[in-house]
Amino acid sequence: MSGFNIKKSKKVEAINYVVSYTKFFEFQEDDIEKYRSKFNELKENNTVIQGNFEDEKWVLRGKERKAYFDFDYEFNKKLNLAMKAFILVKIYDQKLDPRTLIMSLSGINYIIKNTNCLDISTVENFAERLKAKKNNYIINDVIGAGYDFLCFYDYKNSEQFRNIIKQYNYKKYTNREIPDLYSMILFNDVLNDFVSHCIQEEKEKYFPVIIWWRITSCIPMRPIELATLETNSAKIVNGKYILSILNAKEKFSGNDTLEQTYRHVEIPKELFDLIHEFNNNNNQEGNEKYLFNYDIYANHYKIKRSFDKFLDIHEDNYAGTARFYGLLNKFYLEIIEKRYGYIAISSEEKSKGNKDGFYVERITPGDTRHFAICNLYLQGINPLTIARLAGHTTIYTQLSYSNHMNTFAKSKVKLLADEIRRRRKMENEETSFMKTKNVYKKSLFFNIDSHKNVIPVENGYCIDADFPNNCVVGNCEDECENFRYALDKDKGIIELTDKSKAYGKDIEKHIKILMKIIRKNSLNKNNINKNKCFDIKEQEEIGRCSKMIQKSIVNKAFVDSYILDAREVENIDEK
Repeated sequence: MSGFNIKKSKKVEAINYVVSYTKFFEFQEDDIEKYRSKFNELKENNTVIQGNFEDEKWVLRGKERKAYFDFDYEFNKKLNLAMKAFILVKIYDQKLDPRTLIMSLSGINYIIKNTNCLDISTVENFAERLKAKKNNYIINDVIGAGYDFLCFYDYKNSEQFRNIIKQYNYKKYTNREIPDLYSMILFNDVLNDFVSHCIQEEKEKYFPVIIWWRITSCIPMRPIELATLETNSAKIVNGKYILSILNAKEKFSGNDTLEQTYRHVEIPKELFDLIHEFNNNNNQEGNEKYLFNYDIYANHYKIKRSFDKFLDIHEDNYAGTARFYGLLNKFYLEIIEKRYGYIAISSEEKSKGNKDGFYVERITPGDTRHFAICNLYLQGINPLTIARLAGHTTIYTQLSYSNHMNTFAKSKVKLLADEIRRRRKMENEETSFMKTKNVYKKSLFFNIDSHKNVIPVENGYCIDADFPNNCVVGNCEDECENFRYALDKDKGIIELTDKSKAYGKDIEKHIKILMKIIRKNSLNKNNINKNKCFDIKEQEEIGRCSKMIQKSIVNKAFVDSYILDAREVENIDEK
């Protein structure tokens, strides 16, 4: 196979429709003038800020900072030109941010250096080296960008090396793995406790983390949008507290003259006051543009600019996202681990079972954005409103959150089941050994003849003699201290497990219905400003699905709490 493809779209004005198509690119030396022309256009719009097409070094402007490229294979002129052409196609035609291509280039360099410029005699050795490589990031760059380059540069031996890379499973556009909801709630509890008991110096140090959490736990904000929050972003408009967020561009353009757009979101007064407190402490002269500027991080960590040249700080004292990630990492190490005794792990470590002790998954700014969007869905918010809050240009983008919705719902079930068990045990005054056993047996299996006024209700019985005057839950099967399941003593766990599975399927079904409505309204991928409003029937269906999902989450959690109790009893009996 020669050439790699890029998915593109074009608007057909005559029918007001966006058409998607695939374009193939393959390197040909005869096309050098075309690539030179692309380079010159990028130079004219200030994307290329240093270097000429023939030079060994290029400096390009990215969204946050400059990107440096070295093309040092002059001993192989054709290979060097192919690498330049590949980078230009990625930036000019695919509209990628030059900064994102730095690691891509490292993956290509790994292939070239470990194959002696694609020497066929190195095939077996390259296969062994790649197999032994433990750095997943390098492997991903080799599999992703490296494979694309070998398709683009169809050298006589490229196919043999492509076949080796094809053995590895890698998907370019997989959804991110998000932490469980338990870790998010635990982080929230730890942060609240920290804010209540920390000294002022500690609060000043971790103030950006506090503000980030308060904003992004409810507003879907991209990490780069957090970094570009301006000092005057929080304002009072017509008596309302408004936060203005600079929209991150969907595609890199490299043209700084394009008009910047903001989305304006109403926020609570508490958040408004918090932002102003931070701003007053760090921008007393009122001359800073960015809320989280470079000096704020430098003052706490004594960073010298001379040691920080490779990050190439932009004008206006802009700090970018890297420093915030560093501060968040310090918060996990110094506060969550050292002070509160939790073990902070990554999603990858969790998947490998490395979670001994009290652990919490590390949460990133990207994760909170996904959490906020999922939570808005479960509240039945109109997808158009969610798109505008999240800064999406099309509703189509929201389809990628369907997998996260299932993960989010499962986390809510587990969290709620644990809370139901905790409250049920707290109400029982017996010793810890008998507590679980007796609460379980009293709640699950009971002698119907021992209760005088047992009232049959859906899926069980109510033992409240004053039924239904004391009913406050609504659905008897929901958490209610007077509800008892009507289960066979020998098959009770099997029946509960079947109920749990049924509720789980019900959650998945209504999430699919929700995503189907969104898919139906996003086939055209129109900009949300041109989307018609969801009709009343669809909005009612969205609300109904959200309520059914919430109801099934509660019901499944209630059933699962009994299953967990039963398993705990079985473990006690075995011991």
